[in-house]
Amino acid sequence: MIKVLGRSSSSNVQKVLWCAGELGLEVIHEPEYGGPFGNTDTAEYLGMNPNGLVPTMIHDGFILWESNAIVRYLAASFGDGGLWPTDIQTRAVADKWMEWHTSTLGEVSFPAFYELVRKSPAQRSQATIDASVAAAAPVFAIMNAELEGRTHLLGEELSMADIVYGSTIHRWMTIPIDRQPMPNVEAWYARMLERPAYQKYVAIPLS
Repeated sequence: MIKVLGRSSSSNVQKVLWCAGELGLEVIHEPEYGGPFGNTDTAEYLGMNPNGLVPTMIHDGFILWESNAIVRYLAASFGDGGLWPTDIQTRAVADKWMEWHTSTLGEVSFPAFYELVRKSPAQRSQATIDASVAAAAPVFAIMNAELEGRTHLLGEELSMADIVYGSTIHRWMTIPIDRQPMPNVEAWYARMLERPAYQKYVAIPLS
């Protein structure tokens, strides 16, 4: 049994649920953790995840936190040769893109989303939004170049590398900003929108 604890609006929870969905896994999702639900500062939860963040995964008694680690675990356990590349160099490239999302793309794109979605109009900082959009433009250009002639980050097949970008790209394509043209990223997003698990867990109203 696989259980995932964490609110549905969390990008980190979404990537785990999308990964599980692509692998055809049956998951018990308990969304009443994090954000407006709270429940992450209880002794029970902190005993599983001392960060008090979401998601937390429980698989037959094995507890794991950090969303990218969970994606890697699920892909390695159930997606060998699919989401989990068997070739070590290909897997290293997947890891590279997963780390790059955490260190770079996610960092520069999140502030615009946060201002426009998580704050009321009266609380928003247009300067923060503008700075995020400006900082994200050259970063998205890197991803756009990588996708030239490819349907996915590693080539023709969906991998764990693509999974971590799902929520970020959906948010970026949905928030009301002026985006620079990035046709390859846009085509990637359109392909993801055709995937039932992506529709179910990621391409949902922003909140």
